[in-house]
Amino acid sequence: MSADALQPEELAQALEMIVADIRTGSLSARTQDDFYWTILEADELYDVTREPATYGIGSLSDDIESVRRLLQERDVPGLGLAMIEKVLPVLSNIYHRVYGEPV
Repeated sequence: MSADALQPEELAQALEMIVADIRTGSLSARTQDDFYWTILEADELYDVTREPATYGIGSLSDDIESVRRLLQERDVPGLGLAMIEKVLPVLSNIYHRVYGEPV
């Protein structure tokens, strides 16, 4: 098994742990922390040799609205993976509010 790529079973286990944490508490995103920084260009996101030039501002309330809308469109191919972009900022907000700094 390659150390540089997560295998599908490893990703599934990680997602199961996330779901278990969500279901054990009454956690919710705080929309008072609504805005956050984001890097807009995918090429820049993973090129750590240069400082990104295309910063943007994301919105947790927009992300939450997008997740709710996407949940209604269950027949779209790849929808689960597309939803990750909207769910990750919400989960990150919950984690930082509950636990502080990441491990």
